[in-house]
Amino acid sequence: MDASAKSQSGRADHANHARRVAGGLADRRVKELTVMEASFNCLGFEFMPAHFYG
Repeated sequence: MDASAKSQSGRADHANHARRVAGGLADRRVKELTVMEASFNCLGFEFMPAHFYG
């Protein structure tokens, strides 16, 4: 394999790795937001009656 082909495949590997890392971060962000939304919803439902009727 000549040098230009080698660097080409190296760049592709790097791009794939970056995409995987970015995907993992996005995945984790979604999970964190989902957990936060779930806990906010629990709080909201607990305090909702007091807020409306208090």
